[in-house]
Amino acid sequence: MPDLPILGSDGELAPIAPVLTLAVMTYPDDPIARAEFSSSVLVGLIENPESKDLSSLGFLAPVLRTAPAPTVLAGDVQRAAKSSWVATTVLSLMLSAAHHHPRVKRHAKHFFYVIDALVVGAPTDKTFQEAWKKLRAVAHLDLAVSVLANAHGVPAATAKDIEAFNVLAFVSKHFREYLTYAESIRRSVEKHRLVAPRELWRVPPVLELPEVEFPYPPLPESVLAVLASYRPDHPGRKHLAK
Repeated sequence: MPDLPILGSDGELAPIAPVLTLAVMTYPDDPIARAEFSSSVLVGLIENPESKDLSSLGFLAPVLRTAPAPTVLAGDVQRAAKSSWVATTVLSLMLSAAHHHPRVKRHAKHFFYVIDALVVGAPTDKTFQEAWKKLRAVAHLDLAVSVLANAHGVPAATAKDIEAFNVLAFVSKHFREYLTYAESIRRSVEKHRLVAPRELWRVPPVLELPEVEFPYPPLPESVLAVLASYRPDHPGRKHLAK
């Protein structure tokens, strides 16, 4: 499994570790885009006289000239947020099933069906599949943002209120706590075999974060009812309307 690239040369968290984490969440399969994303932020840090030692981030220098503009990056983050809603919702439902409903099958396609049946304006099956395939390796990182927000009494960010709720600033303020939640969720995902462990981005073990137990809620009766009606050749809402 890949480790989040958040450590400096001294083995401690890098100055822009939260940015590097957001880069992974936005571009999990594109290391070049991650470097461009991070380098754009690095420019701002270099211009800040209060910045800490950035020598460990020298690998970003070659892409500084090709880094996209902040407006482009903001668009990428917002599009990723929309896709991550699918992956994070599916993962959250799967975790609840794993903790409270051992007889419920925990394949992602079953929960695509749940969202299709219960959410007005839900994406198409193809969109579900594409979002899950792309973001299942980082869905626990996004879910940890919601857990952190709930822990501090802050409404979790969604694609619709991404500008009102500055995710990066909030996570940066509580970054080690965020990492603890993210790693605890990853361990639970691995334990219940919801996603192949080799795919999951993990916090570097050298940080020795404690494991936190979460009170995953049981699945609502409405979700259980939809799951009970699942069949491989389902046509989605049309089947439920009959």
